[in-house]
Order: sequence, then structure tokens, then C-alpha cells
Amino acid sequence: MITIQRIVIFEADYADTVPRPEYELYLKKYNSLHARNATIASKNKQIQDEKDQIKERIRAMRAKIYQEVGLDESTGEKPILYLETLGKGPEVPIYLRYDKPIVDMKYSVEESATIIREIWVVRSQLMALCRKIKKARDDEQEGFANFPDDLPYDIPDIIPFANFVAEFLLNKAENEDLAMQMAYNVVASCRRNSRNYELTLFLRCLEGTQDESVYHLCSMEAARIQDFIAGVANWNKEARGSLTLADFTKALKDACPDYREEELNDLVDAAKSHVGSRGEATAIPITKYFERTDTLGRANAFIDLLAQQIEALRREFVNQIQNEILLELGISEKLLEAVDDPAWLTDVPMSGFYGAVHSVDPEIGNCRK
Repeated sequence: MITIQRIVIFEADYADTVPRPEYELYLKKYNSLHARNATIASKNKQIQDEKDQIKERIRAMRAKIYQEVGLDESTGEKPILYLETLGKGPEVPIYLRYDKPIVDMKYSVEESATIIREIWVVRSQLMALCRKIKKARDDEQEGFANFPDDLPYDIPDIIPFANFVAEFLLNKAENEDLAMQMAYNVVASCRRNSRNYELTLFLRCLEGTQDESVYHLCSMEAARIQDFIAGVANWNKEARGSLTLADFTKALKDACPDYREEELNDLVDAAKSHVGSRGEATAIPITKYFERTDTLGRANAFIDLLAQQIEALRREFVNQIQNEILLELGISEKLLEAVDDPAWLTDVPMSGFYGAVHSVDPEIGNCRK
């Protein structure tokens, strides 16, 4: 009786106890699942680490992109930056006399060049008109021809280039605020892009460190070359007004007999890069060779290089003249600092001669050692 009672008690106490064989089976499954879970956890941590690394790279790339395009990373918009204005004092150049904030528009080279070219076109037209009126008046006085009825008799006043630019921008903008915004941003762009010949030349003429005649001389030479090649192209019966690269190369060499072979080859390479390889088999319109930019707004490498070579030849020519004058005057480079006339009978002291030459163009080779 007691034994049965004990059995009943044991059954009640150990009813939930798993038999040993089943326990070992469950333990084996548990260990397997635990190991599998540890593997998954390890892989999950590895994936999370890689995800964090990718996020960091994306953040860095995003910051770089925003920095390159000039956007505020937090807002996704461009922060408003301002250029320092110089005030309205008499010491400030007339085209920069302004005392209100100016937004920095970050003009690109092409944006600045477009405005600069408009300025040069109007200025060149004014200079050409003055030359035309002067010639007509001279012809009338000499009895060669009557003064044309369609020309004004009075020669227009040629105001200083800086004043002309200020007046041009004001007329273009029809508002002082917009005119000054253009002026400050063009000047800032010229200074940022100091390696660009077109922008640098304009800034030097504007600031008065280089005479504007440099631009007009180079422009006339470039126009002469273009007119010569266009004349050759007009004789092309198969494609009037167009030339293949081979014919263009020959015409260019005929138009520039004083250019070195290396310079001409560089010009041809630049022209080829602009018009593409199709010019080797197909006649290309002359206007295509001499256009400022291509359809994508990229600068014409041929035009840029031609302008630089014309400028280099001009400087070389002026240097030769300078040296010949020095030789004729008996002036020595070593006596540059002399205040008095070193050659007694010369009309100008050497220091004055050098000052006059370099006031026209500071890029002319300086003999100071």
C-alpha cells in the first residue's frame, strides 16, 4: 500500500520531467540551433558593418558632390555668398563703385566671356566708326571724295575703356544694381580663371595695366587670317565656303607665312580637335573652324591657340623693335636705373623709354635682370 502511494507521489512530482533519451535528443537540437544562430548573428554583424561602411562612403561622396556644386548639404540648396564691394570712393574704379552687397554668382568662363565679347564688339564698332569718319574727312580735305551723307561728321569721343565698360553694363542692365552685379562677377571670374587668355587680356585692359590696342591688333590679325581662308574656300567649286582639313591646312600656311612650322602644326591639331576627324574626308564650313564654341558650349581650342600665337608674335616683334631702338640710341640694358640720359644725345632717358614701352604692355619682355 505504501509502495503504491509512493508511486503516485513520484508520478505527481516528476510528471513534467523529460526522460533521458528525449532530453539528449532535445539538447542536441538546441546546440545545433544555438550554433546556427551564432553563425547568423556573426553574418548579420558583418553585413551591418559593411552597411555602415557603405553609408559612410555615401555620406563622404554626398558631401564631396555638394561641395563641388556649391550646395549646402543640410538644405540641398546653394548658400548665398557675397563678394566684397569697394564702396563709392574716388579711388575705386568707376566700374566697381558700389556699396551694397553683391551676390557671388560664380560666373563660368563662358558666361564671363559672353559678356566680355559683347563689350569688345561694341567698343570695336565705335573704334571702326572713328577710323571711318577720320578717313572720310581726310579724303574730303585732299579732294579725293565727298564726305558720305550716311556718316556723322563729328568723330565720337573715345572715353577710357574702364568708363566705357561701366557705361556699357549700365545700358545693358538698365539698372545700377544689376550692372554692378555683372561687373563684380565678371571681374571675379577673370581673376579665378587667370590662365584663360581671353579673360586675362580683358581684365588687364580694364585695370589699365595693358593698353586695349593689344586686343584690337590681335583681333584684326585673326580677322585677316579668317578672311584670307574664307576667300580660298569661296573658290571651292564642290563645296563653296567649305574646306577639308588638308585644304584648310594649306590655306592656313599661305595666310601665315611668318609662322613657324611647329606653330602651324599646333594650330592644325587644334582645328582637328574642334571639327573632328570627319574634316579629313568632308569639307567643313569655314565658320565652323572659326566659331567661338561648339554646340556643347566648349571653347574652340583653335581660336584660343590662334589668339595666343598672335599675341606671342606681336610681343616678339615689339621686342625686336625695342632692341633696335636701344641699339640705335646707344642705350645699354645695364644702365636701366640711370636717371640721366646715358647716351647724351638721345631724346629720352632710358628709364623713360622702358616706362613708355611697358605701360603699353607689361608682358613685353623686360630687360631688367
